[in-house]
Amino acid sequence: MQKLGKHEMSIEGNAVHLVSHGSISLSEMEELLTTLHGIHAQHGQSYLIADVSRGITLAAEVRKYIATYTKRTGYTSTQTYVVGAGSVTRALVALVTRTIELLSGPKSNLSFVSSVQIAKALIAELTATAAGGK
Repeated sequence: MQKLGKHEMSIEGNAVHLVSHGSISLSEMEELLTTLHGIHAQHGQSYLIADVSRGITLAAEVRKYIATYTKRTGYTSTQTYVVGAGSVTRALVALVTRTIELLSGPKSNLSFVSSVQIAKALIAELTATAAGGK
């Protein structure tokens, strides 16, 4: 895994695996979205696996940046899988996601899963299905 500020990130084909360690800064989010958008341009899909078991927060400026980036570019990840979220984190992530959707337009595809392995299996399924439909 490579560093993304205090977080860890790895890229596997059309997917980014992020392990968050608390608050994600504006510059970290800019790099993450640029990476995901580039993967989407290359593969036609981009997936995010966000392991939030070590905590995650997004300041107002970061949430606003996500919404304006999405509105400006039309980009949204094909699917985001959140791993390691307790009930409070799930509620907060869902609330933040819905707020961003209200500001930016496109609906996010967000799912909570119990493990990275499950997220990777779902991504493999979606990728195979998309490849079969070409």
